[in-house]
Amino acid sequence: MNAPPPPAAQIGQLAYFIGTFDCEGTALQVPVRRKLTSKMDLDGHWLFMRIDEAPSTDRPHPVCGNWQMTFDRAKDCFVSVWTDTLGRWAVQTSPGWEDDRMTFTGDIPVDGKPGTVRDILVRRSADEMLFLVEFRVDGAWTRYLDTTCKRLK
Repeated sequence: MNAPPPPAAQIGQLAYFIGTFDCEGTALQVPVRRKLTSKMDLDGHWLFMRIDEAPSTDRPHPVCGNWQMTFDRAKDCFVSVWTDTLGRWAVQTSPGWEDDRMTFTGDIPVDGKPGTVRDILVRRSADEMLFLVEFRVDGAWTRYLDTTCKRLK
């Protein structure tokens, strides 16, 4: 039996996300706090990210999810799979870092309608990033999530 292939070299671009981040901001203008924990998984082929939102008075049923990322050599892009506590799932793609921004886009149903999701991760410094999520339904983009995430030491 042949040895499995090594992870794509481009996987190294995901190293920035490894670790634990405390994220604060808003989801549809309501205050949210999330913990983002990520590590390399499955022999270094995938980045596994767990996002846990804390319950609050305004959001007693927080959204939590798993986000997995890898690099597709055949398509020459990053691919991600999102699953969450609302039963949603999305497959997204990204060309990788563009300056200090990595953007993933893909299709996702929103309130029973076909939609598009855009996750934007903006590197502000070695230990701080913006995590933005936007949805497009009926041709209009809406900012869903706007958080600042700080790496815990």
